Amino acid sequence: MQEGQYESSVPTIADRVVQAALKLVLEPIFEADFLPVSYGFRPMRRAHDAIAEIQRFGTKGYRWVLDADIEACFDTISHAALMERVRARVKDKRVLALVNAFLKAGVLTELGDRKDTWTGTPQGGILSPLLANIALSVLDEHVHGPWLTGGAMSTPSRRARRRAKGLPNWRIVRYADLCRARHKSAYAEARVMPRLLALFLVRVVSGFLMSA
Repeated sequence: MQEGQYESSVPTIADRVVQAALKLVLEPIFEADFLPVSYGFRPMRRAHDAIAEIQRFGTKGYRWVLDADIEACFDTISHAALMERVRARVKDKRVLALVNAFLKAGVLTELGDRKDTWTGTPQGGILSPLLANIALSVLDEHVHGPWLTGGAMSTPSRRARRRAKGLPNWRIVRYADLCRARHKSAYAEARVMPRLLALFLVRVVSGFLMSA
């Protein structure tokens, strides 16, 4: 494949039917857990909603944006980590076996050879976007965590103290494996952004909205 291209799989009709049925079972379970910061491949949510949220944060003092894409996200998701996440909410072994079977199904190449899939959720499958959102929900929880009750950014006074110390306040807006980040001052840009970019690279974080 050429640079910038990715593999796409086309499930058989029988597989598509089973994947659609699995999605009907799994989606309500995980939708109850997903945070409101993600917008891609979710019921009643779309890219325009993510853009509107970013624009709304722009009116709240967030100025600097970190826009990022997790490289080869669908191709590199760990099956073990994903299945651990699924098992935490689904106990039916038959459902778990089906999900694992689709992850390990492999693909048929142009030459007719079977290629194993050791990582990733095959693009083109009905179930893949949901599985990717389940995997990336860990990212949402990590980055949005400081805004939850008791977190470092959970109250206006705590956010003000962070700004007084030159620390950023951020918001994450994620659309599938794409995201964003903002803050105000050149001082914060020079002092804070390198640390955040390092965190981004180490933790494969997709994006933030930040206010210094």
